[in-house]
Amino acid sequence: MNLGNDTTLCEGDELLLDAKNSGSSYLWQDGSGGQTYLVNKEGSYSVEVMKEGCSFSDSINMKFRHKPFFDLGKDGIYCSGNPLELKPSYHDAHYTWQDGSTSPVFDVKQPGLYYVTGTNQCGSFTDSINVKQGYCHVIIPNTFTPNNDKLNDAFNAVGVELVTEFSMKIYDRWGRLIFETTNKSNGWNGKCHGDLVQTGCYIYVITYTEKGSPGNKTLKGIVAVLR
Repeated sequence: MNLGNDTTLCEGDELLLDAKNSGSSYLWQDGSGGQTYLVNKEGSYSVEVMKEGCSFSDSINMKFRHKPFFDLGKDGIYCSGNPLELKPSYHDAHYTWQDGSTSPVFDVKQPGLYYVTGTNQCGSFTDSINVKQGYCHVIIPNTFTPNNDKLNDAFNAVGVELVTEFSMKIYDRWGRLIFETTNKSNGWNGKCHGDLVQTGCYIYVITYTEKGSPGNKTLKGIVAVLR
């Protein structure tokens, strides 16, 4: 009686273990007593076969391998001189990128559509990401129009792709703080305590740190609210 060698299956597969020796008594690791045992999850399986006063036992270890699955992330931004690294998070696969290269990591050096297929004995999976050209240096507009026409409705710093730390504060002409945020994607909507401010000029102070650049940078200036 032999259950066979330790085995690796693909997720979703099953293996029927057969202790053979018809007419015997059987005792599996979970206390069941059939001649066969259906394996559909990872673990160690054993059986004792008893017949005519004699007993035999064997065991087998089962492992399951998964089909590749990974996520390259959201569509990204490319900045000149700062390659964007694409690295699938799943390690048990052989990778082939859109250009035929097979490294587990791909450095994006220009905008475009990138995709990779991960393959192992259990199957394959493909994911893609669209990389666009970014401003890649901080730009501050000097006007915006918070009139709900969905055009230039908020005051945002632009070109913050490489910014890792960010702070923006808005003051009125009397020096009162009327808005602040540490979220580089969260712009000022032209309101103070829920009400739209009057048209006119307001002071901004933006402090930020960029990836690969030492120290903080501070930008101060005037932004005009128009309607």
